[in-house]
Amino acid sequence: MGQIGAMTEAGTPRPDDASAAQGRWRRAAELAGARRAARAAEDRLWAAIEALPDAFVLYDAEDRVALFNTKYRDLYAASAGAIRIGATFEEILRAGLAHGQYPEAAGREEAWLAERLERHRAPRGPIAQELPGGRHLQIHEVRLPNGDTAGFRVDVTEIKRRKQELREKAAALEVAATTDSLTGLRNRRGLERAVAELARTCPKSARFGLLHVDLDRFKPINSVFGHAAGDFALRRVAEVLTRSVRREDVVARVGGDEFVLVLTPPCDRRRAMAAAQRILSQCSEPVDWNGKTLRFGASIGIALGPAADLPRMQADADIALYEAKKGGRNRNLLFNADLRHRVEARKALSDDLLAGLSRGEIEAQYQPQVDAADGTLVGFEALARWRHPVRGLLGPQAFLGIAEDLGLVPTVDRLICDHAIATGRALVAAGHALSTVSVNVSMGRLTEGPFVQQLPSGPCDGFRLSLEILEAVDVDRDFDEIAWVFDALRERGILIEVDDFGSGRASLTSLLKIRPDRVKLDSQIVRAALEDTRGAGAMVRAIAEMCHGLGIPMTAEGIETAEHARLVREMGCDLLQGYYVSPPLDRGDLLSWAAARSAHRTA
Repeated sequence: MGQIGAMTEAGTPRPDDASAAQGRWRRAAELAGARRAARAAEDRLWAAIEALPDAFVLYDAEDRVALFNTKYRDLYAASAGAIRIGATFEEILRAGLAHGQYPEAAGREEAWLAERLERHRAPRGPIAQELPGGRHLQIHEVRLPNGDTAGFRVDVTEIKRRKQELREKAAALEVAATTDSLTGLRNRRGLERAVAELARTCPKSARFGLLHVDLDRFKPINSVFGHAAGDFALRRVAEVLTRSVRREDVVARVGGDEFVLVLTPPCDRRRAMAAAQRILSQCSEPVDWNGKTLRFGASIGIALGPAADLPRMQADADIALYEAKKGGRNRNLLFNADLRHRVEARKALSDDLLAGLSRGEIEAQYQPQVDAADGTLVGFEALARWRHPVRGLLGPQAFLGIAEDLGLVPTVDRLICDHAIATGRALVAAGHALSTVSVNVSMGRLTEGPFVQQLPSGPCDGFRLSLEILEAVDVDRDFDEIAWVFDALRERGILIEVDDFGSGRASLTSLLKIRPDRVKLDSQIVRAALEDTRGAGAMVRAIAEMCHGLGIPMTAEGIETAEHARLVREMGCDLLQGYYVSPPLDRGDLLSWAAARSAHRTA
């Protein structure tokens, strides 16, 4: 019955056979579905790998390529033919090396290969890799638990480019921040950086030289010829300084017309002084600018010391420079301990002066001036004095320089002027005839508009204020610039007296232009005339005749004896001042002196 017996009478399969067939169909359908799902998952995985923004590769435990995306092959164009499923990592590297794909491996290919394989087999952080054409990658590799190695290649070329641009911009900003734009030298900040680096890197005992250079007569160049000429002069000085030292030395412009040079080791006194002398010599040479001749000079302060003292040496060179300028300019001076002591003493005196002004210690003393013919009191000169609580009574030479440094000269001038006018009024109130009250003032102070405007206008209770102008201005050359000062003074009824006549730039032209109300001879000329030195007496007579011809009275100061008074009177002097007449007196003593003199003359 075989097959026939397995059938029902209707000729259809038995129920148990139908059930088995259905099971087989269901399993076949499930397997087909699983296969479709696997293919779909694989497709999704590949799509995801291809969609990655970076190159991806997977090496199996034997370092053979298991899978990779297109970006991976595209990155390595030179070795693209070797990148295939089953290829080993070393085979791909060697293919790249053979085609010059790794610039960093040039000349050391085998060593580079060994290092790269070692990093691949034991990943420990990202690897920077350069490719031809300036492309840069960052490689990230991870060893998986099953022994496979997953690797990403991130193209960081654009990031590298932007970082380089930022570095270049930062470097440019650093250069701009540390470089003087006019001369191309370091600026103050650049100097500080250089000094700090030298102090950090040089042996502590290495000997340095430091020169602080300040130009002389530079401001008139800007004033007369303009800032373009001044800039030209500064660039010229920068060239001189650079040529005067070694290439490894530091040259900086630290102010308008100030420069600092750091002479690197080994530097001794001889080398520093020689460099300073070269600079002085070349800076004193005239410079042609647009057909005009620019003339200036320099003063230099020098300090020597070890690397550890470089910051302090700058202060020492400043001190030496200050003293060099005081000594006459166009010179250099090497710092020493005595200079520091002098500066420290000056600083202490500066502090005392500030305190003394607030305590009313600045006062005036008065030296009478009399008619040379009959000894009649004509006026007096007010002299600044400082009644120091420890050092006693100090003359102007002891503190006016400090007052100028502190910007206190206007205050002192105003104070002395007020004291002088008050004392003149006291004399008049006591019944004494008075013609003038004289106060010293520099031309620089007079050209400050506010000072002139603060002076009294018109006669002061029977006498007139007279300003003794120190003869330090070149009237022949600069008169047009200062003529307004004399006009303003005359409008206010103030007399003009040229002080120390004959010691500076005095000339007949000066007298004709200024037309002073009085001339005071320089005391050195008076002394020489009294000693009849080198014909000084004849010179005094000539000056007297010149002044009398112009209707200008002449005062002789420094008169010590009756014989002195007779001699200068015979030489033509009109007024006398000096210890023969009276030493400087305070207000009370001046009133007493005037009363006693008046009583003696009427007796």
